[in-house]
Amino acid sequence: MSLNNGRVNFEQSPGAGGEGAVPGFGWRTTGDTSAKADMIRGNWEPNALNQTFFSPENVQIIQNLVRKTVYDESQSKYLIDPQSTDELLIVMRSMYLTYGRNQSTKIKEQIVELNKRVSDWCVPKIISEASMYETYRHDASTMPVPMSHPVNISQSGTRSKPMPNFF
Repeated sequence: MSLNNGRVNFEQSPGAGGEGAVPGFGWRTTGDTSAKADMIRGNWEPNALNQTFFSPENVQIIQNLVRKTVYDESQSKYLIDPQSTDELLIVMRSMYLTYGRNQSTKIKEQIVELNKRVSDWCVPKIISEASMYETYRHDASTMPVPMSHPVNISQSGTRSKPMPNFF
């Protein structure tokens, strides 16, 4: 039984789709067309792989993959909102620069592999952070149980010695 007797009451649970969303925590969740050029600037020339990988359509595919994987791996416990596109693009860029093969053939297979790597990196962190947030909500909305009074377990003073008769 959960008793909401704390200083903060999280009665309305923020959920996917914006219902009960926490104020002040909004971010961009749609892809940007300039991201294709921004993510490779200074490192690679535009090619079919990076232009497709950083496209708004692929960003949406990764968003859906991450949401579905979090839902499945948490045994339907967490249904998350779309993640920040800026942060997702940072992870995508890191995975592209680290694991991108940049071959001119088999573009679809390379994109599927990179998408899986992005999802595999993001999902454990999201599940861990969702679990920590759930614990925070519980701790903030319930008062701590006070400690019980201490118990004296000392034996001193319980045994008395006979009074000497020297008077």
